[in-house]
Amino acid sequence: MGNFVGKAILPANLDRVLGKKFVSESQLRENARLTKHQSNKSIEVLIERGLLQKWVAPKCLACDYVWPEYPSEDDIEEEIFCPVCNETTPSEFITFYDVYKVMWGG
Repeated sequence: MGNFVGKAILPANLDRVLGKKFVSESQLRENARLTKHQSNKSIEVLIERGLLQKWVAPKCLACDYVWPEYPSEDDIEEEIFCPVCNETTPSEFITFYDVYKVMWGG
């Protein structure tokens, strides 16, 4: 099988695909040394104050890459295209994770 180039990642989407300015509950918990309950409550408060925004991140079956892709579960498409390995997988076989976009800072 030869090498091929997949769908282009537009410059406006590059930081998102790389996960910049996104955090998971487990990252927050580990970095701030919080309990699971404390990190979940902190996320609730930060969302209420507009400092975090919930997104959905698929995990590619082919390469295990996880990236923030959808602002809500309603936006999930029938097929998921991985920007790293260029594989397309039906969404019914994909595991999705909650991630949070950081809405402050530069």
